[in-house]
Amino acid sequence: MSFFDRPFVSVVPALRNLCVSLLLLPVSSLTAQDGPLDYSRDIRPLLSNACFHCHGPDEDRSEADLRLDVPSGLFSERDGQTIVSKAQPDHSLLVERILTDDPDLQMPPRTSKKSLTDEQKQLLVRWIREGAVWKEHWAYVPIVLPEVPGSDNTDADTQAIDAFIGQRLHANGLSFSPEEHPYVLVRRVYLDLIGVQPTPEEADQWVVRLTGSSGPDVQTPPGGVNPVAWTELVDHLLQRPEYGERWARRWLDIARYADTNGYEKDRPRTIWPYRDWVVQAFNSDLPFDQFTVQQLAGDLLPDATIEQRIATGFHRNTMLNEEGGIDPLEFRFHAMTDRVSTTGTAWLGLTLQCAQCHTHKYDPVTHREYYQLMAFLNNADEPLLDLPDPAVEQQWVENKAKAAQLIDSLPSHWPVPDEDAIPLTVVRAVTDADQTVTIDHQTMIQVRGSNPETAVYTIDVQLPEPKPDQVTLRLSSLPNSKGPGRTAHGNLVLTELEVWQIPAMDEVPGSVDVPNEQLVRIPVLKVDSTVAQNGFPAAAAVDGNAATGWAIHQNGKMPSRVDLQLTLDTTSWQSNKGSSQLRFVLKQQYGSQHTIGACQFLIPNRQHVGDQESARQASLQAAFEQWLSDERAIAVHWSPLRPLTARSNLPILTILDDHSILASGDTAKRDDYWLQYESGDRPITAIRLEALPDDSLPAHGPGSTYYEGTLGDFFLTELTASQNARVFACSSASETYSKNRFGNAEVSAALTFDGDVQTGWSVHGRQGERHVAVFLLKEPIPPGQPIDLHMVFGRHFASSLG
Repeated sequence: MSFFDRPFVSVVPALRNLCVSLLLLPVSSLTAQDGPLDYSRDIRPLLSNACFHCHGPDEDRSEADLRLDVPSGLFSERDGQTIVSKAQPDHSLLVERILTDDPDLQMPPRTSKKSLTDEQKQLLVRWIREGAVWKEHWAYVPIVLPEVPGSDNTDADTQAIDAFIGQRLHANGLSFSPEEHPYVLVRRVYLDLIGVQPTPEEADQWVVRLTGSSGPDVQTPPGGVNPVAWTELVDHLLQRPEYGERWARRWLDIARYADTNGYEKDRPRTIWPYRDWVVQAFNSDLPFDQFTVQQLAGDLLPDATIEQRIATGFHRNTMLNEEGGIDPLEFRFHAMTDRVSTTGTAWLGLTLQCAQCHTHKYDPVTHREYYQLMAFLNNADEPLLDLPDPAVEQQWVENKAKAAQLIDSLPSHWPVPDEDAIPLTVVRAVTDADQTVTIDHQTMIQVRGSNPETAVYTIDVQLPEPKPDQVTLRLSSLPNSKGPGRTAHGNLVLTELEVWQIPAMDEVPGSVDVPNEQLVRIPVLKVDSTVAQNGFPAAAAVDGNAATGWAIHQNGKMPSRVDLQLTLDTTSWQSNKGSSQLRFVLKQQYGSQHTIGACQFLIPNRQHVGDQESARQASLQAAFEQWLSDERAIAVHWSPLRPLTARSNLPILTILDDHSILASGDTAKRDDYWLQYESGDRPITAIRLEALPDDSLPAHGPGSTYYEGTLGDFFLTELTASQNARVFACSSASETYSKNRFGNAEVSAALTFDGDVQTGWSVHGRQGERHVAVFLLKEPIPPGQPIDLHMVFGRHFASSLG
């Protein structure tokens, strides 16, 4: 795509078109006397200068209720006469009034200090005689492409604009300048499009492609530079990121972008994502209609993306006064007028701010329409938008997946002993310490004799067919011991457990050790246990870290039997079908004689796998019900109150389906909430107030503070409960969190009923969280009648609850 075909209209061609218009204007003026008169060019300026002061769009100065700036007035009738009668100047009241010598009837009147020359009067008469063709002001007429004039110039005719320039040059006996030196052309196009000069290497590269040679002696070819190479150079620069950076600056100036809030404090603001969005919009060739829609209403598009919501930062570029003594509503009004003004200049090409105080003097915008547009822009809150960091977002996805896995694995944390499990035959069992190892009934391994600080057991077992993917290590207590471990208290620490596959070797008996290099490591995919000590989870036995391990002392009790259930990588196992033995290496490196006394390996009975899973689910459910019962025993039962009405002095209070109340709209330095609730059928002895976060609030709330104070904070100064005008006093109050932003003055829920509006409850530093305050009443509120709550919020800045 060439430069001039892009949806974004470049500033450079626009300026060239403007230049053409200015060059052609004198020609049009000179020829106006010879051809038909044009209303916009020849007549409207006369009426505007001499008549519109009293008969124009300004309704405060409209004389005789007559407007000459619109056809409905210009061609209307007064006292039986037509103001302008087409093709009949002798029957036009306008002509009669401008030609009369009677000072009482002459228009414009002498008192207006405006007048028409005889030549201008004759132009008006001539225009009416020619048919009085009225045209809308050029600013309100859709742009129509003019016919491209023919050109005899052969030295410069690559673009349509050259034909207009050439026509004007030819009329004045001039011709185009010769094409510039190739190096100058390359430098100019770099500066025009991306705002930086080419490097010497880049300049040489492109000059070679444009002319076929380079160096100080290069000259422009007789036929000009290679047009294909020139197009490629322009397209190359359009793809450079600097293109968007250069041209976005123009739009950012229109959007009044800044990195600070302005006014007295001029603090930094975080709106650079909008800047980057504009740069990307230029670089991605975003069509202008989408460029417009996304900036004015991107958040209202169906399933709006983060980028479309960022685009609405266009109208968040207003200045923000954070000085403590201001009236926030005053400066919100200033922000709204700024948005109306910017909407007019950026999108409509209108100076709308004129209509802020009165109907526009020359544009068709009434005083009422100005405030209708302001109302359209003044109905939105101003939340902060959380922008996901790609790395954080990826971590969030991974955490969600991990959480899902943990939820799925919950039943395994309440395993039940598999009484029908099948024990595996032990082929070989040795230890690296001076200990006695015996194999009871070919399945149970018992370790006696000396008790070293650490030990490593190596145990080979025979596997049945089909080979299982789950193996259980069952630890049991030896006679006269206090647990499965060999410590005095019966505990143990399994620091690492390795599983190896022994290859099938007919010449090597099973009772003979196999060299490690011939073994195949079998990964453990998952590990669970019936018991795990705090800080010593089952997973630590297979994490590859010798400094961690699995232990079994739990809640002051030592079990006599525990199971460690392993899920093996079946892919690795099935790739070596010839083997029928596994080697388990049990490393116990914790020290202090935390070694295993007796153990055996088992596999599940496949006929009872479903029963085991059901038992696990039942065990999990029983554990949850026990926890729930314990919590309910110590919990206070709260009954939510259903709000009947919610009103305030200024914020908009909306009662939501879950009976919570959400505040939106404007806030003042003091806001009062009057809330009425159903009382229920039981006396009320305490009131629980939950301050909830919401994405529509600054910093997610729960407060609506957005300037001067902490974003999302609130300051509840007073809370009063009453019924039928009878106030019910509070005896005490508590809260989950409170902190003051200003100094060390105490803040708490207990200060919300002390009668002092300078004290209260706030949650500085913990925005975006749920906060709770409980108010105990001195006497219960009886049932049967609605309850009224009056909440007062205020400081030297707006700080109401959202």
